[in-house]
Amino acid sequence: MQAKLLKSLFSEQKTGYVIANHHLTVFEHGGDPTIFLDIQDLPTPLPLLEFIPELNGCEDILQDILSGVLPTFQLESLNRTRPNGELYYLNLTLLHHTPEESDNTQPQLLVILADTSAWVQTQHALTQQRNELRLLQYNLDKANKELKKANQFIRKTFGRYLSDEVVDTILESPDGLSLGGEKRLVSIMMSDLRGFTSLGEQLPAESVVGIINIYLDMMTEIILKYQGTIDEFIGDAILAVFGAPTQRENDAQRTVACALEMQLAMEEVNKRNRAAGYPDVAIGIGINTGIAVIGNIGSHKRTKYGVIGRHLNLTSRIESYTVGGQIFVSESTLEACGPILRIDDQFEVMPKGVKQSIIISDIGGIGGDFNIFLPEKEPPELLALQQPLAIKFNILSGKHASQQQYEGKVLKLLMNMAEIQADIAVEKLTNLKVTLLDE
Repeated sequence: MQAKLLKSLFSEQKTGYVIANHHLTVFEHGGDPTIFLDIQDLPTPLPLLEFIPELNGCEDILQDILSGVLPTFQLESLNRTRPNGELYYLNLTLLHHTPEESDNTQPQLLVILADTSAWVQTQHALTQQRNELRLLQYNLDKANKELKKANQFIRKTFGRYLSDEVVDTILESPDGLSLGGEKRLVSIMMSDLRGFTSLGEQLPAESVVGIINIYLDMMTEIILKYQGTIDEFIGDAILAVFGAPTQRENDAQRTVACALEMQLAMEEVNKRNRAAGYPDVAIGIGINTGIAVIGNIGSHKRTKYGVIGRHLNLTSRIESYTVGGQIFVSESTLEACGPILRIDDQFEVMPKGVKQSIIISDIGGIGGDFNIFLPEKEPPELLALQQPLAIKFNILSGKHASQQQYEGKVLKLLMNMAEIQADIAVEKLTNLKVTLLDE
């Protein structure tokens, strides 16, 4: 019953969008009309801060997104009241948006609004189930006393957590809601839609929302199947933890198996994208295993069950080296999985914030009890261009481009691969931002 409720939550998201110009004036909004029931009578154009009052105080962030300094920003669990008095909840995602009209070069701001009210209904349903269990386990007098405490505790808990497994672990301890955590061995997975930030700037708001919903719907099902805990969605990225709150002997193996199935599922994701008129997308996945702090993080007003520590940072660095279709794992994950992994390639890299170089492995499959394999990779044959293409490129650090720009020429090309000639040599797995020059 609980798994069915969670599946319903992820598959029935209600979304809307608002587009504002560089003066922060709203000139377009749309999507699910229920998102705008409390503001549908407001005229447009209208100042964005009047249209979405929760953005008051975020003016600097809005300007950073418009200028491209900040690619995205999220506000979660904002509560509103509909005209009929009903309370509902919204998540806001702010994105840089490039207008479709060729004569309009001014940047725009895209605000995606997602109705998360379905979570409240899930909360009440799960609360009722746990209350019934309490009544069966205790005598009537003791149950009446404990039930009142349990009701208050559960209502607070379900407002903050998503996974049933997380909730069960918290309920076992009277200090379940206390801030703090514990150190334990976990495997951390980060996935990211490669190039989606720039793609989102070129697509209509409905397409951006549609692609993300299709992607998150399928990926969430796979992560829960392999008993992973979804820490959070970061724009188009997913952060998941294996080994918390429940630790198992094969945490690292399940993490890799999950990543492989996610990559295989991208064929179905893109099939659905094409059916809806959206472009194909691809994901890169990074995995790392190590000791991290797991527990309740935040303040007494806003708490989340999550992971922190240097191994989380290293996972993000490993994921940043991937391109679409790849799964990179650290040496610690490789060791924890044992000899059942198919290693397609290995690289020595020096991630930012790490004192010495590390070896990361490109994983193509896992045997043992899982037996999941990606298609064998064949060396691509790039096509030589009759006339080389002149380009300029910047070297990326994380997702930020350096100010230094270099010139080069594209000599060979194939789909998402190219052979570039330049006066500067770059290390393997270096990310580049390439600009095609008009000749």
